[in-house]
Amino acid sequence: MRRKREDDDFRRAEAPKNAIAKKLQRMDENMRHQEQQRDRVGRAERRSDDIYREEEKERDRMHHATRREDESYRDIEKERDRIKHATRRDDTYFKQAEQQQNTIRKAISRHRAQADFDILCKSFQSEILDQPRWICGSCGGLWYRSSMHPTTIEVMRKLHLKKPFAHLKVDGKYFLCGTCHDSLKSGDVPRLCMSNGLYFPPIPHQLQNMTSLEERLVALRLPFAQIRSLGSDRQ
Repeated sequence: MRRKREDDDFRRAEAPKNAIAKKLQRMDENMRHQEQQRDRVGRAERRSDDIYREEEKERDRMHHATRREDESYRDIEKERDRIKHATRRDDTYFKQAEQQQNTIRKAISRHRAQADFDILCKSFQSEILDQPRWICGSCGGLWYRSSMHPTTIEVMRKLHLKKPFAHLKVDGKYFLCGTCHDSLKSGDVPRLCMSNGLYFPPIPHQLQNMTSLEERLVALRLPFAQIRSLGSDRQ
Protein backbone atom coordinates (compact mmCIF):
# COMPACT_ATOMS: atom_id res chain seq x y z
CA MET A 1 0.00 0.00 0.00
CA ARG A 2 2.86 2.34 0.82
CA ARG A 3 4.43 1.73 -2.57
CA LYS A 4 1.13 2.49 -4.27
CA ARG A 5 0.85 5.81 -2.45
CA GLU A 6 4.22 6.83 -3.76
CA ASP A 7 2.53 7.00 -7.15
CA ASP A 8 1.05 10.48 -7.75
CA ASP A 9 -1.79 9.13 -9.89
CA PHE A 10 -2.79 6.70 -7.17
CA ARG A 11 -2.79 9.45 -4.52
CA ARG A 12 -4.93 11.72 -6.69
CA ALA A 13 -7.42 8.90 -7.23
CA GLU A 14 -7.42 8.03 -3.54
CA ALA A 15 -8.02 11.60 -2.31
CA PRO A 16 -11.70 11.84 -3.44
CA LYS A 17 -12.42 8.46 -1.87
CA ASN A 18 -10.92 9.59 1.43
CA ALA A 19 -12.89 12.83 1.32
CA ILE A 20 -16.16 10.95 0.80
CA ALA A 21 -15.31 8.48 3.56
CA LYS A 22 -14.46 11.27 6.01
CA LYS A 23 -17.65 13.11 5.12
CA LEU A 24 -19.67 9.97 5.90
CA GLN A 25 -17.84 9.56 9.19
CA ARG A 26 -18.56 13.16 10.16
CA MET A 27 -22.26 12.51 9.84
CA ASP A 28 -21.91 10.64 13.11
CA GLU A 29 -22.24 13.24 15.88
CA ASN A 30 -19.95 11.35 18.27
CA MET A 31 -17.29 11.05 15.60
CA ARG A 32 -17.56 14.76 14.82
CA HIS A 33 -17.30 15.66 18.49
CA GLN A 34 -14.21 13.47 18.95
CA GLU A 35 -12.57 15.04 15.90
CA GLN A 36 -13.27 18.55 17.18
CA GLN A 37 -11.88 17.65 20.58
CA ARG A 38 -8.77 16.15 18.98
CA ASP A 39 -8.25 19.24 16.81
CA ARG A 40 -8.73 21.53 19.81
CA VAL A 41 -6.14 19.67 21.88
CA GLY A 42 -3.69 19.59 18.98
CA ARG A 43 -4.07 23.31 18.34
CA ALA A 44 -3.66 24.10 22.04
CA GLU A 45 -0.42 22.12 22.11
CA ARG A 46 0.90 23.92 19.03
CA ARG A 47 -0.09 27.29 20.47
CA SER A 48 2.02 26.64 23.55
CA ASP A 49 4.98 27.38 21.29
CA ASP A 50 5.57 31.16 21.21
CA ILE A 51 7.00 31.07 17.69
CA TYR A 52 3.99 29.18 16.34
CA ARG A 53 1.62 31.56 18.12
CA GLU A 54 3.31 34.63 16.63
CA GLU A 55 3.29 33.07 13.15
CA GLU A 56 -0.40 32.25 13.53
CA LYS A 57 -1.21 35.82 14.60
CA GLU A 58 0.67 37.24 11.64
CA ARG A 59 -1.03 34.80 9.28
CA ASP A 60 -4.47 35.67 10.67
CA ARG A 61 -3.72 39.39 10.47
CA MET A 62 -2.69 39.18 6.81
CA HIS A 63 -5.69 37.01 5.99
CA HIS A 64 -8.03 39.44 7.73
CA ALA A 65 -6.45 42.43 5.99
CA THR A 66 -6.86 40.71 2.62
CA ARG A 67 -10.53 39.99 3.30
CA ARG A 68 -11.11 43.57 4.42
CA GLU A 69 -10.07 44.83 1.00
CA ASP A 70 -13.48 43.63 -0.17
CA GLU A 71 -15.97 46.42 0.51
CA SER A 72 -18.91 44.03 0.88
CA TYR A 73 -16.99 42.06 3.51
CA ARG A 74 -16.25 45.28 5.41
CA ASP A 75 -19.92 46.20 5.41
CA ILE A 76 -20.88 42.74 6.66
CA GLU A 77 -18.22 42.96 9.37
CA LYS A 78 -19.43 46.39 10.49
CA GLU A 79 -23.02 45.19 10.66
CA ARG A 80 -21.96 42.10 12.60
CA ASP A 81 -19.97 44.20 15.07
CA ARG A 82 -22.87 46.63 15.46
CA ILE A 83 -25.33 43.84 16.23
CA LYS A 84 -22.86 42.22 18.61
CA HIS A 85 -22.26 45.50 20.41
CA ALA A 86 -25.99 46.22 20.64
CA THR A 87 -26.58 42.75 22.07
CA ARG A 88 -23.87 43.25 24.67
CA ARG A 89 -25.38 46.60 25.62
CA ASP A 90 -28.57 44.82 26.64
CA ASP A 91 -26.60 43.62 29.63
CA THR A 92 -26.94 46.23 32.39
CA TYR A 93 -23.53 45.42 33.84
CA PHE A 94 -21.82 45.85 30.47
CA LYS A 95 -23.65 49.13 29.85
CA GLN A 96 -22.57 50.52 33.22
CA ALA A 97 -18.98 49.41 32.66
CA GLU A 98 -18.98 51.04 29.21
CA GLN A 99 -20.36 54.29 30.60
CA GLN A 100 -17.71 54.28 33.29
CA GLN A 101 -14.97 53.72 30.71
CA ASN A 102 -16.30 56.57 28.58
CA THR A 103 -16.41 58.86 31.62
CA ILE A 104 -12.81 58.02 32.50
CA ARG A 105 -11.72 58.48 28.89
CA LYS A 106 -13.37 61.91 28.68
CA ALA A 107 -11.87 62.95 32.01
CA ILE A 108 -8.40 61.95 30.81
CA SER A 109 -8.94 63.84 27.55
CA ARG A 110 -10.05 66.98 29.42
CA HIS A 111 -7.10 66.70 31.79
CA ARG A 112 -4.67 66.43 28.88
CA ALA A 113 -6.27 69.41 27.16
CA GLN A 114 -6.04 71.46 30.35
CA ALA A 115 -2.45 70.34 30.89
CA ASP A 116 -1.56 71.31 27.32
CA PHE A 117 -3.20 74.71 27.82
CA ASP A 118 -1.29 75.27 31.07
CA ILE A 119 1.96 74.30 29.36
CA LEU A 120 1.26 76.74 26.54
CA CYS A 121 0.49 79.53 29.02
CA LYS A 122 3.70 78.88 30.95
CA SER A 123 5.70 78.76 27.74
CA PHE A 124 4.17 82.04 26.58
CA GLN A 125 4.83 83.72 29.92
CA SER A 126 8.45 82.57 29.93
CA GLU A 127 8.97 83.80 26.35
CA ILE A 128 7.57 87.28 26.94
CA LEU A 129 9.74 87.79 30.03
CA ASP A 130 12.52 88.62 27.59
CA GLN A 131 11.58 91.90 25.94
CA PRO A 132 11.51 92.19 22.13
CA ARG A 133 15.05 93.51 21.91
CA TRP A 134 16.32 91.22 19.18
CA ILE A 135 17.00 93.15 15.98
CA CYS A 136 16.38 91.57 12.60
CA GLY A 137 19.48 92.00 10.46
CA SER A 138 17.33 92.49 7.37
CA CYS A 139 14.34 94.67 8.21
CA GLY A 140 15.64 96.11 11.49
CA GLY A 141 12.48 95.18 13.40
CA LEU A 142 12.44 94.27 17.07
CA TRP A 143 11.36 90.72 17.88
CA TYR A 144 11.28 88.15 20.63
CA ARG A 145 14.12 85.66 20.71
CA SER A 146 11.79 82.76 19.85
CA SER A 147 10.98 84.43 16.51
CA MET A 148 14.59 84.86 15.42
CA HIS A 149 16.94 82.71 13.35
CA PRO A 150 20.73 83.02 13.65
CA THR A 151 22.52 84.09 10.50
CA THR A 152 26.08 84.65 9.32
CA ILE A 153 28.05 87.76 8.54
CA GLU A 154 28.26 86.67 4.89
CA VAL A 155 24.47 86.90 4.61
CA MET A 156 24.54 90.33 6.21
CA ARG A 157 27.12 91.54 3.70
CA LYS A 158 24.91 90.41 0.83
CA LEU A 159 21.89 92.19 2.30
CA HIS A 160 23.70 95.44 3.07
CA LEU A 161 26.15 96.01 0.24
CA LYS A 162 26.64 99.76 0.74
CA LYS A 163 25.50 100.36 4.31
CA PRO A 164 27.07 99.51 7.68
CA PHE A 165 25.33 96.82 9.65
CA ALA A 166 27.41 96.43 12.79
CA HIS A 167 24.70 98.16 14.84
CA LEU A 168 22.32 95.28 14.04
CA LYS A 169 24.33 92.83 16.11
CA VAL A 170 22.72 91.51 19.32
CA ASP A 171 24.84 89.74 21.93
CA GLY A 172 27.63 89.44 19.39
CA LYS A 173 25.47 87.66 16.77
CA TYR A 174 23.24 88.50 13.83
CA PHE A 175 19.66 87.30 13.56
CA LEU A 176 16.81 87.30 11.04
CA CYS A 177 13.09 87.36 11.70
CA GLY A 178 10.91 84.54 10.39
CA THR A 179 9.60 86.50 7.39
CA CYS A 180 13.02 87.58 6.16
CA HIS A 181 14.49 84.16 6.87
CA ASP A 182 11.82 82.44 4.76
CA SER A 183 12.40 84.87 1.90
CA LEU A 184 16.12 84.14 1.90
CA LYS A 185 15.45 80.41 1.96
CA SER A 186 13.36 80.87 -1.18
CA GLY A 187 16.23 82.73 -2.85
CA ASP A 188 14.51 86.14 -2.72
CA VAL A 189 15.55 89.41 -1.14
CA PRO A 190 13.24 90.08 1.83
CA ARG A 191 10.51 92.52 0.87
CA LEU A 192 11.04 94.64 3.99
CA CYS A 193 14.82 94.54 3.83
CA MET A 194 16.32 97.94 4.59
CA SER A 195 18.39 97.71 1.42
CA ASN A 196 15.13 98.10 -0.55
CA GLY A 197 15.16 101.84 0.14
CA LEU A 198 13.87 101.45 3.69
CA TYR A 199 16.90 102.74 5.55
CA PHE A 200 15.89 105.33 8.14
CA PRO A 201 17.76 108.55 7.39
CA PRO A 202 20.30 109.62 10.01
CA ILE A 203 19.12 112.27 12.47
CA PRO A 204 21.20 115.48 12.33
CA HIS A 205 23.05 116.22 15.50
CA GLN A 206 21.12 119.50 15.84
CA LEU A 207 17.86 117.54 16.15
CA GLN A 208 19.11 114.94 18.56
CA ASN A 209 18.14 114.93 22.24
CA MET A 210 14.86 116.73 21.53
CA THR A 211 11.72 116.36 23.58
CA SER A 212 8.56 114.91 22.06
CA LEU A 213 6.97 118.38 21.94
CA GLU A 214 9.97 119.83 20.11
CA GLU A 215 9.87 116.95 17.64
CA ARG A 216 6.21 117.72 16.89
CA LEU A 217 6.97 121.41 16.39
CA VAL A 218 9.71 120.85 13.80
CA ALA A 219 8.17 117.79 12.11
CA LEU A 220 7.40 118.18 8.40
CA ARG A 221 4.39 115.89 8.68
CA LEU A 222 2.01 115.52 11.61
CA PRO A 223 0.01 112.29 11.54
CA PHE A 224 -3.55 112.49 12.85
CA ALA A 225 -6.05 109.74 13.56
CA GLN A 226 -9.79 110.05 14.07
CA ILE A 227 -12.23 107.54 15.54
CA ARG A 228 -15.82 107.96 14.45
CA SER A 229 -18.96 106.03 15.27
CA LEU A 230 -20.68 104.52 12.24
CA GLY A 231 -23.92 103.68 14.02
CA SER A 232 -25.13 100.66 15.91
CA ASP A 233 -25.64 98.51 12.83
CA ARG A 234 -22.24 99.36 11.35
CA GLN A 235 -20.39 99.57 14.67
